[in-house]
Amino acid sequence: MKDLNQILIDGVEATLNSEFDTAENIFKDALSVFNSCLLYYNLGIVYMKTERYTDAAAAFENALKIKSRDPDILTEAGYAYQELGEKDKALSYYEKALETAEDKSVVYNNIGTIYFSEENYKEAEQYFKKALNEKRDYTEARQNLALASTFLDIIS
Repeated sequence: MKDLNQILIDGVEATLNSEFDTAENIFKDALSVFNSCLLYYNLGIVYMKTERYTDAAAAFENALKIKSRDPDILTEAGYAYQELGEKDKALSYYEKALETAEDKSVVYNNIGTIYFSEENYKEAEQYFKKALNEKRDYTEARQNLALASTFLDIIS
C-alpha cells in the first residue's frame, strides 16, 4: 500500500477531476489501514459533492472523533446537517467552528443562510455583514446580503 500522503494526493486529485467513485474507493480502502482525520474529511467532501449528505455527516463525525476542534471539519459537518434540514445541529457545529476558525467568513455566511431560510432576514443580514467584515471580496455573502436587505425592505 502507498503511504498516506500519496493516497491523499491521489484521492484529492480524483475528487478535483470529478472522479467521485474513484476518490471514494481510494479513501475507503485507505481507511481500512489508516485511522486518519484527513481521510475521513476528504471522504466527507466526496459525499458532499455527490449530495450524499447523510454519508458526509457520518464521515465528518468520524473525522471529529480524531480532531474535535478543527474549524474546517466543523464547518463542513454543519453544512452537511444544514443540507439535511437539521438546522439546530448545523448551527451548533457552526458555533463551534467560530471558536477556532481564523477566517470566519464562510461560517458567518452559512449561519446567515439558515436565518434567511427561516425568513429571519434581520438576523441573516447581520451574519452576511459579519462575513463581509471578515472577507470584503466574498461575492456569495455580498449577494446574500443584498437579497436579505431586499426582503427586509419589502416587509418593512
